[in-house]
Amino acid sequence: MINLFKKSNTESAKEEINIFKSKEDFMFTFFNKGHHSWILKEMSYMRAFETIFCTLDFETIKQIWSPRHIAFIKAQGSLSCAIDSEEHLSFILCYPELLQLLRSGSPDIGIAVLFHELGHLYHRHNQKSIETLQAQFEADEFALFHGFGEDIISVINDYRHLEDNRKRIQNIQFKIQNNVIV
Repeated sequence: MINLFKKSNTESAKEEINIFKSKEDFMFTFFNKGHHSWILKEMSYMRAFETIFCTLDFETIKQIWSPRHIAFIKAQGSLSCAIDSEEHLSFILCYPELLQLLRSGSPDIGIAVLFHELGHLYHRHNQKSIETLQAQFEADEFALFHGFGEDIISVINDYRHLEDNRKRIQNIQFKIQNNVIV
């Protein structure tokens, strides 16, 4: 078994993701990682991650996970945060507010947040010189592409007093109204 918390290079991560023969094989390994044991302790978390993995096609999973592994870690803060590392494991921090959304009667809003964070890793924002707002647009569009556009709007709407968030909402609404899904 590979220790995901020790340093690894991009090639070894790509090699490991290529050992998975199917999405189901990947999911089995993902859920059996020690640092994901917290997900297995709560059925609502388990369902949320199953929804994510069932929504993503296998090629997208391989693209997101191949440069480096991703660990979802419970932490303190507001909603969630993606931290991409060039040499180590990448992290998506899951804060209490997000966990509450995943346990609620509307878990799709929490799932949209996770899709947004995965969008940052999918687009490799840490490796680009990109404006913050543009990075947010791209991550929002990743959630939109996977069917969570209205849900990500619900999250951003709670913070609409910020100018950039109003622009993000307008961008997603424009794409939904004009059927422009990237």
